[in-house]
Amino acid sequence: MKRKNSEIHPDGVSSSMLACLRELRGIRRRVRRLEQDLEKERRTLRHVLQANEDVVLLLDDNGMVLALNGQAAMALGTTAGHAVGGQIRELLPPHVSVEVMSAIKQAVTSGKPVTLLDRTVMPGSVHLRCDPVANSAGKTRRVVVSAQDGSYSGRRQCCLQAAAGHVGDGVVIADGHGRIEYVNSAFEAITGLEAREVIGRGFRSIWGRREDRLPLRQAIAQLKEWDIYCGEVEGTRRDRQPYRAAATICAVRAASGELAKFVGILRDTTREALLSGQLRQAQKMEVLGRLATGVVHSFGNQLAVILGYYRLLLQGLAVDSPVRAYATEIGHAAEHAGQVVQRLLRFCQGHAPRPQTVDLNQVLGDLVAPLLRLIDQRVRLWVRPSDEPCRVLADPAMLEQAIMNLVVNSCDAMPDGGTLTVQSQATNEPADDSASPGTMRLTVKDTGCGMDEATKRQALQAFFTTKPPGQGTGLGLPMVADFMKECGGRMEIDSQPGCGTEVRLWFPGQAQPACTGTCGTGAT
Repeated sequence: MKRKNSEIHPDGVSSSMLACLRELRGIRRRVRRLEQDLEKERRTLRHVLQANEDVVLLLDDNGMVLALNGQAAMALGTTAGHAVGGQIRELLPPHVSVEVMSAIKQAVTSGKPVTLLDRTVMPGSVHLRCDPVANSAGKTRRVVVSAQDGSYSGRRQCCLQAAAGHVGDGVVIADGHGRIEYVNSAFEAITGLEAREVIGRGFRSIWGRREDRLPLRQAIAQLKEWDIYCGEVEGTRRDRQPYRAAATICAVRAASGELAKFVGILRDTTREALLSGQLRQAQKMEVLGRLATGVVHSFGNQLAVILGYYRLLLQGLAVDSPVRAYATEIGHAAEHAGQVVQRLLRFCQGHAPRPQTVDLNQVLGDLVAPLLRLIDQRVRLWVRPSDEPCRVLADPAMLEQAIMNLVVNSCDAMPDGGTLTVQSQATNEPADDSASPGTMRLTVKDTGCGMDEATKRQALQAFFTTKPPGQGTGLGLPMVADFMKECGGRMEIDSQPGCGTEVRLWFPGQAQPACTGTCGTGAT
């Protein structure tokens, strides 16, 4: 019987050969799919390794490193390129290398996980675990070594929170999206915000005003490229008090390099800024004092000429001449101008005043005429001396200037007119904490626009003024406050918007014999 020959393809290839080729192509397709699946598994493994915040290494059954994540490389002080292919024992500290290798060998032999507790493989307290990985035949050919750092968990985390709660700088921790997770008590004190108000909210909840958020936007932009930002931030507390702080914001990155946390440190620099401003004001005062010295000499020379011709003019006038009164006013104005310059010089350079016993009632009586010329016609002036003597120890010229400064401020607060009252009174209240009762009070009260709390707090700062440029120096109230300190008394300001202002000057009383005659008069 003849054997049947195989079918021959027109191209000379037998059908069996074609079947073999088709089978070969199928095998190749399956191999490619397996290679692709294997590559996916490798990428997944790398992703799992890098995303894990614990130390993770993949070893063979002989302890050779096959793969490791960034945390492991950082903890062991190496790199992936240097570690892969090497022995794990070469990367471990000598004092734990024997125990870890023994645990790996035990995991390979028994096929069960082995755990070592509190072994110092990396800084802190580490829990090390060896997990065997069996192949399809049931034999262990791989071991996954993981080390979990317990330094910041449990009791240690409580210790860190306690430490952060007692430091003077504000601490704020946020997640990678900027949602706040923790703030300490110092942060609450600096910003005026409570923890329950900001935790779970974004960084923007700290700075409500748009202009205050600019440093935050700069910080976020910089942290995308760098790991730290240093700058100044400003804000307003709930009581409307402004604050300034030096901010240091650090980026905490995961093993994959992505932003995981933000840690911000705020150091309150409000007082430093205030002291810096006071230093600048002191420097201005020093410059002003030097300028005042030159003004005194130059202006004094001009006043000397005026006073000289005034005396010559007075000698040539008859006693009953009507011009004599005008000449006398010129002389008094020149003398008063000289006193003003001298007082400015004493204020700027700290010259000692010349105190003497004066009666507030008499001073008010002498100031009635000058005050009437000083104030606007729409302002009604009431000068009310006390019925009792009001003797105080003060520099007369500085006392007059203090009263005139207060009157000028009151008149400026009543541009549409009003009532201005200047009153002296003997009281039993102390001038300060150390003074005994029996003091004198001088009150200047107006019905002007008044001041809010923010203005009152700054009213005694040198060069602070609410007047338009060129209309106020900001030295009036500071000079009065400085004068009251020299007198051993105090100054009080009581003011509300729309309700006027009352300034009270408290002087220690002087035990002197009662004066005879009238001490002062009233005027309207």
